[in-house]
Amino acid sequence: MSDFKIIDPHIHYWDAHTTPRTISPLVKRIGRFPKLLDWVIRQVVPAETLNYFGPSTVFTIPYLPEVYFKEAGKYRDRVKGVVHIQADWQAKEPLNLADETVWLDGLDRPPLAIIGEARLNHPDQLDVLLDAHVAASGRFRGIRDMLAYHPSKSIHKFNEAEDTMRTEAFRKGYARLGERGFSFDAFIFSHQLRDLCELVEAIPQTPIVVDHMATPIGLMGPFGELGTTESMREQIKIEWIQGLQRLAQSPHVHMKLSGMFMHVLGWDHHSWAGGKLTVDQVVEAIGPHVQTVLDIFGVDRCMFATNFPPDRALMQYETYYDAYFKIVSGLSEADQQKLFHDNAARFYRIA
Repeated sequence: MSDFKIIDPHIHYWDAHTTPRTISPLVKRIGRFPKLLDWVIRQVVPAETLNYFGPSTVFTIPYLPEVYFKEAGKYRDRVKGVVHIQADWQAKEPLNLADETVWLDGLDRPPLAIIGEARLNHPDQLDVLLDAHVAASGRFRGIRDMLAYHPSKSIHKFNEAEDTMRTEAFRKGYARLGERGFSFDAFIFSHQLRDLCELVEAIPQTPIVVDHMATPIGLMGPFGELGTTESMREQIKIEWIQGLQRLAQSPHVHMKLSGMFMHVLGWDHHSWAGGKLTVDQVVEAIGPHVQTVLDIFGVDRCMFATNFPPDRALMQYETYYDAYFKIVSGLSEADQQKLFHDNAARFYRIA
């Protein structure tokens, strides 16, 4: 379709050289020497973190609008814009988390929508921080407070505790987010789906989208001690689908069809020649799982996204979107337009 439009609703603009990220001190000191930088990172960064993110270049090389739109290739003219999701902004004080929104709004081609960061389990500070995000940019639309946690020592933890969604403080902040008219991006691991279901059932007024199809660790192969046998992977799949089915019963919950090539799912990426996947490999690998989620949530509540730059380490932009189009080629043009553009525009209130 010559007039087919795309909004990419999950990317992370990033520059560890000029903005405060966890890796910034190392990048600023030895970033001119990439091989040395990579070696040092592998000495000082915990193994579970390296295993989760893959190549160190994911977080050492800047990823900015000029890179994104250049790599969009043949899709460049169709991409109307992106939604930036908070990404490791290191703030000295909680209020300084809004500085990421300030930075994004000042880019040459800023995101269509910005999802910032806040600690919802500190509801006494939330209103002040939300006000700061709003003052920083009219593009601010909501918050991602990363909830992903697994008790295994081999899996990187994005949250400090597993029971966060069950606490009174978090639920108070989550409800306040909806009262203020903002949305929530939920990044969890699939074993946390029960807690997420209980949260959205108790507080239905906060619009929510689940990132990366709820990230079923070990679904595709061993990662740490998870998914090490076929029976374990089958059980992971069953519990993941059951959790999604319950979650879909809450009509205000949306789903991002993204992030399915993160290492934590258990892919043996090295078995693919050349280190870059082909369109057919992508379709074969994730097509059935994308279809599962579409069957559960329906076309009106799903949206395709790249999760770049993390997924960029494995494949080119054009490959990703060629595969996405192939996966849903049997749908009507109207339904495809919903998945690639309209649903993201509606959820993130993009004119």
